[in-house]
Amino acid sequence: MLRLSSTVEATTRQLTKEAASELCSTGITVTATAIISLKKSLLTYLGCFGVTGIRLILQRTASGARHNRKAPPQNGVIVARKLYSLPYMKGASGLIARQLNRAGRHVAHKPASSLRTTLSRIKDPIPKNQLTNVIYRITCANCSCVHIGHTGRRLGTRINEHKLAVRRRDPLSLVFAHVVECDHRFNWDETEVVAMANTKGARGFLQAWYSCVVRRVRGG
Repeated sequence: MLRLSSTVEATTRQLTKEAASELCSTGITVTATAIISLKKSLLTYLGCFGVTGIRLILQRTASGARHNRKAPPQNGVIVARKLYSLPYMKGASGLIARQLNRAGRHVAHKPASSLRTTLSRIKDPIPKNQLTNVIYRITCANCSCVHIGHTGRRLGTRINEHKLAVRRRDPLSLVFAHVVECDHRFNWDETEVVAMANTKGARGFLQAWYSCVVRRVRGG
C-alpha cells in the first residue's frame, strides 16, 4: 500500500475540513462516508490543481450553491440574493467584498484568467476599437493618473468622443479637466479594455470596482 508523506497527508486533511465546512455552509449535510470519499477525491486532484486551485474551486462551488438558495423572508416576502462575480485582486478583493456584504451584495471571486479563456480563442480577435460593452482604462502620458470609463458602444467611438471633448474644452469632461489643470496628454492609442459586461448596471459596477482598486493601489 502506498504511504503518503506527512506533508501531503496533512494538506489533504486540512483541505477535507475546508471542503466539509464550505458544504455545510450551503446547507448540505456531510456524512462520515461523504468525508472519506471527499478526501480521496481531493488527494487525486491535489497533484493537478495544487492547494490554491482546489481552494478556489471549493469557494466558487460553495458560492454558486449559496446563490441558488433564496434569502430568508423579509416581512413575509422572499428576497433573491444579489451575487456579483468579480476578478480577484490581492489586497483589495477582501476589503471590498466585506463592504459590499454589509450592503447585502455578495461577491464571488474568480481568477483574472483561466485555462478555458486561454485555450478557447478559436476565432480571430476583434480589433480593440471595435469592441462593445467594455470597461476601459486610459492612462496619462505625463503622470500616473488614469481614467476608468465604460460604454455599450464601440470603444473607438467613445475614445473619439473623449478627444472631441478635449478639443471643444467641454467643462463636464473629466478627461478635459485633467488636461487643463495639469497641461498633460492622454495615451489614446494605449487604451486598455479591463473588463466586459452586457448591461449598463454591470458596467457601472465594474467601473466603480476598478476605480476603487486604482485608488487603493496608489494609496488614495
